[in-house]
Amino acid sequence: MNVFMNRPLRLLLIEDSPSDAELIQIHLERSPLSVQCQQVETIAQALTAIDDAAASNTPFHAALLDLNLPDSTGIESFQRIVAHSPDLPVVILSGLAGDSLALQAVQEGAQDYLPKSELSSSSLARAVRYSVERHERTLEQRRLAALEHDLHAAALIQKRLLPKVPTSIPGVEIAAHSIPADATGGDFFDFYRLPDGRLGTLIADVSGHGLGAAFIMASTMGIIRSLVHEHADPGTILTAANQHVFAETSSGHFVTAFCGMLDLPRQELIFANAGHGGWLLHDSGVIQSLDTPGGFPLGIVDDHSYETSGLLRLTPGTSLIMLTDGLCEAEDDQGQLFTMDRVHAALRDLRGASASELVEGTLAVVSQFCQPRKPLDDMTMVAVTMR
Repeated sequence: MNVFMNRPLRLLLIEDSPSDAELIQIHLERSPLSVQCQQVETIAQALTAIDDAAASNTPFHAALLDLNLPDSTGIESFQRIVAHSPDLPVVILSGLAGDSLALQAVQEGAQDYLPKSELSSSSLARAVRYSVERHERTLEQRRLAALEHDLHAAALIQKRLLPKVPTSIPGVEIAAHSIPADATGGDFFDFYRLPDGRLGTLIADVSGHGLGAAFIMASTMGIIRSLVHEHADPGTILTAANQHVFAETSSGHFVTAFCGMLDLPRQELIFANAGHGGWLLHDSGVIQSLDTPGGFPLGIVDDHSYETSGLLRLTPGTSLIMLTDGLCEAEDDQGQLFTMDRVHAALRDLRGASASELVEGTLAVVSQFCQPRKPLDDMTMVAVTMR
């Protein structure tokens, strides 16, 4: 462990017998450990030393404790130390082999105990090292448990941020599914009903994944939701969102996005790209790419303006397909990419299917391709099918 390899162990020796203290320090000096040892004679002095060490950012790695001291005796000595510093590993130095008080201290949380009559350089070094290592493992397990708890909470929050897919809009069928690679992800999608009856839809992908990408995802989703109610033009929405992302992502993240606006009664589509494509899957199996020029990802150029496409007329059975690059960049166990060609092939095989079948069927094909590996990136797909 790094604590033994990179710096000396700082030990607090709580011992009032000068001869015992001298012998213990001789054993430590002769041991294979690199040790800095501070001796005190009372519990009161020990508590002060612990506080001073913490204040100077040089905390003790462990304490060696004699239970019988001028200001405290028996198990109370250990209890006062652990009550004051519960994260300080304590090794009990017992005057007797099989000391019941020393054993009780171990039962209450002391890392180890050593009879003074059996002390040697090797036994003392072993007890100290194992005590610190066990304690470090315990702390790491606590940190991992806390992190897991936080990630689970973040995943639930992020899941709630994603919208419910509209299911009762006349003339259209909608499906969407997002699968994060980690507990949280950087992909998101959204739908917007405008007062004039139009339906806005968006998919976006924050570079990277995990908590950092999730925070940017939440921030970007919030700003775009506010912009949709001010602007009905996809290019204008992405232009305003770009300024926000550029200002908020100094860490170097960027966001790719596709924003579409559907006039359902007229079956017309306009859209804008920010480094992210969209496709139309026609019922004939033809796949039409949707791109506008100059579609940099959001957060790259602060004053970039995004163009809105011209009107595209749709026909019943045509599906607007939006997906993130986690699908085409998914890898099998040989490191081969799934590729966009395979995505298109899966879509052609599913033409004529419902929006839900398009999404779930395509994701199932990608997941099967990856087996036995798990996808390394977030995978999100949206299908909007004209009926």
